[in-house]
Amino acid sequence: MATFGETSIVSALTDGVIPNDQIEMSRFTLSEAGVVSALTMYCGKHLGNSDAKGVIVNTSLALLGVTTATALPNGFGWTTFTFGTGVSLGAGNYYLGIIAQTAGANYYYFSGGGPMYVDSTNSYTTPTNPTDATSEGAYHHCIYATYTPSGGGLSIPVAMNLYRQYAARRGPVPPCDNWTRRNGLYVPKERDNVLG
Repeated sequence: MATFGETSIVSALTDGVIPNDQIEMSRFTLSEAGVVSALTMYCGKHLGNSDAKGVIVNTSLALLGVTTATALPNGFGWTTFTFGTGVSLGAGNYYLGIIAQTAGANYYYFSGGGPMYVDSTNSYTTPTNPTDATSEGAYHHCIYATYTPSGGGLSIPVAMNLYRQYAARRGPVPPCDNWTRRNGLYVPKERDNVLG
């Protein structure tokens, strides 16, 4: 698993409120293709009980994915919004955000990067493309996406580390059926015949 977005609570934060049926989102860069499983945002309830949904939007303001509804916490906290089905993305820029239910949501944002976009005419029940979203300037929410790189499997450093651990216990793994073990090492069968 990997992440992209803002994973820390940065200094000089400003608090804000996301009204109901409004999408607020910040742009971040995904450096590699991957499948997003969840969004996590530093946010909380505004007035009374409220749910929210996470959204991923491309730079053409097309809605690519909406998470399942998630209850917002009392006060502020990192809240995870999970996609029922992973959202496949190529490398590039994407907007990560949420849309809140009737009571709205509290959130923090910080100056720098951006832009932050707001669509005030959307629907929590059935979110649509936020094509009328407008820029609020160079700001970011504290929000990030968790994804699995599309290459699948393990990264090279992790795979090599696991291989070394295995080799230390069992000895190196033969690359194919044409190899045989000799004196604790694997050698090609034809070389084994020569060695006798």
